[in-house]
Amino acid sequence: MDKIEKFNVKEGERDILVTILLEAAEAMKSLEECEIYLVNISDEEPNSVFVYEV
Repeated sequence: MDKIEKFNVKEGERDILVTILLEAAEAMKSLEECEIYLVNISDEEPNSVFVYEV
């Protein structure tokens, strides 16, 4: 099942959440059930972080 999550953060805290989610992405590599775990940001939404998981 595909899942796209959008996290809204307080101004200036986006990089903190990105770091945490990238650590989670590393941990997901060991799970057979998780094929893709992408963390992304957008210049148009500076207080948002997006995660795509398959």
